[in-house]
Amino acid sequence: MSLVILDYNDKRLYAPIDRIFGIEKAEWELIKLSAKNAWERCLYCFKNINNPKFQTGGVQPYHSIQYGMFLYFLSNEIYKKYISINKAVAETICDKIFMVNMSITGMDIYYGGGDE
Repeated sequence: MSLVILDYNDKRLYAPIDRIFGIEKAEWELIKLSAKNAWERCLYCFKNINNPKFQTGGVQPYHSIQYGMFLYFLSNEIYKKYISINKAVAETICDKIFMVNMSITGMDIYYGGGDE
């Protein structure tokens, strides 16, 4: 079995973002504030997928669809909660997450609601 990360606080979930773009202190704060909800949304989806590879209780970062879903939920949580509070930081980290997701998975799943 591939690596399964069982905790949203595990830094390995965020390593690709940090390695490619770097994560500033203010961006880390938004990640920390949003990661739990993103994790819960992601695992809720996984438990409703009839495929044993999604029934691990966590996220497999080497399973591109799982990791891509987590990255989408993370950027979407940050966007929904913090775009009106700290637009510059929220947009920057959301863009970084989006670009890493696009690079790894090829999925063009934008984090925003298009309501700006």
